[in-house]
This record gives sequence, structure tokens and C-alpha cells, in this order.
Amino acid sequence: MRDEIKQLIKTIYVDHRTDLFNQGCSREIDFIDELIHKIGEMTDKVDRWPRENEPAEEIYISVNTKTIGDIHIKYDSILYICKIAKYYYLQHEILMDNPDDERIDPDLGDFGDEGFNKKQFRMDEMIVQYLTEKGYERLWYREMEESFHEPVYSNVFKCDEYLTVKTALFMDYIDINKADVSEDSDIPPIRGLWI
Repeated sequence: MRDEIKQLIKTIYVDHRTDLFNQGCSREIDFIDELIHKIGEMTDKVDRWPRENEPAEEIYISVNTKTIGDIHIKYDSILYICKIAKYYYLQHEILMDNPDDERIDPDLGDFGDEGFNKKQFRMDEMIVQYLTEKGYERLWYREMEESFHEPVYSNVFKCDEYLTVKTALFMDYIDINKADVSEDSDIPPIRGLWI
């Protein structure tokens, strides 16, 4: 786990600085509409999941669909942009009809960090360049799934939970957004990560 991320999770969850989490949740990403427009120019459809008071923006992208014979192939992507720190995660997906007569599942699918066709790949390049220029760093799937070394008590599950980077920074997994927000927080940014 990156040191900056480990420190950020420790500050919020171990040092109980949930006000920093809540302040991030209330932030607006000022360039989000422009980015969605750019993605929309390259793809079939873009949907922004309503994320008010959440730690990340979620953008669902229907990149394109291809039909080869009787098989339909659907290429989708999901972009998560953290509002607490300058990180993002871009996941690419593929879903196709399963032509096997003895199939159990009607569809075959996979997901990963890299595009499955050229259109997805070109869109990926554009998003990476755009967000890099805005000062954001990309996280990869294995980084999103890394666990923080210390358990955190969850009021939701009434037990200790080991948080991953995804559940700690991109989701309100243990429902801390409802905690009191300190409006006067004058804590300086941690290593320049706060937006």
C-alpha cells in the first residue's frame, strides 16, 4: 500500500478524523462535467451515478457494442474519482453471449485495468491524460483491494472490519458520513493529497 494512502486511512479511521472524510464527501469536483462530455464524445453512453455526500464520483460508461454473427459483445468501463484525495480507479469490462449449448451462464465476462478493444483503450488514454493533468494518480485493481493493516470498528456491522483502499476511500462502507462534521477544521493537507 502506498505510504500516503496508508497515512490517510490511519488519519481518518484510526485517529478518528472523520471530519476530513465528511468534508471530502461534500466536495464537488469542478471539472466533472467537462470530463463526462469528453468521454461522451468517444463512447455510446455515459451515466453519472448521483454521488452527493459520497467519497467518490462514479461514472458508468457504455463504450460500444459489437455483433459478430449471433454473438453480442458489450464493452463497458467504470471510472471512480475520489473526492477525499487525488486518486482515481478505471475498470474496463467485457460481456458477451455464451454460445455453448451446455452453458450454465448465458454470458461470459471479464474485467481489468486495461481496455479490451481499441475504443476502450483510446478512451483510457484520454482519461489518464486528462486526470494526470488535473493532478490525480491512477490506482490499479490490486491497489484498490489492498487491506489496511489495522481493523476498524464498524457501527454498521457491529464488529471490527479490515478496510481495503476501495472501502476506505471510495465508499462509505462503515457509514461514517453520518458522523458530526467539524466545520472549522484547519488541519493542513496530508502530503498535498487533499483537494
